Amino acid sequence: MHTSTQTIGDLMSVYFPVYAVFQILAGYLLDRYKLRLILSLAVAIVAGGLLMIAIPSLGAILAGRVLIAIGSAFAFLGALKTASMWLPEKVFPVAVGLINTMGVLLGGSSANMCSVSSSRIMAGKMRSTILHWLALFWLQ
Repeated sequence: MHTSTQTIGDLMSVYFPVYAVFQILAGYLLDRYKLRLILSLAVAIVAGGLLMIAIPSLGAILAGRVLIAIGSAFAFLGALKTASMWLPEKVFPVAVGLINTMGVLLGGSSANMCSVSSSRIMAGKMRSTILHWLALFWLQ
């Protein structure tokens, strides 16, 4: 499956608007329901999204990116809620900074690796794509 860099850019850019919108719902649900239940569902949603982006189809990759964004919105706010419940108020700002830093560093490197892998899948270069996925899991 061959596609342009514009299409790949469009697929990758869907993440942030979905993430922003679902943070509103995540905040409401995290306040209303048990934290463990919501975070477990978030992990399942992200895992489903990761599986979907491995399918060499534009629709599957788009759906996978949307699922990853939804689950990540819940995960970030869930981590903040966990920190607010378990840590002293004095160290909460440091915890927020560390959670955000880890999310940006690990999430950004993973997203970059996934976008490179997705583009290689679409270009029909599967052998080196497998090496990219192995490198992704090795880094994390």
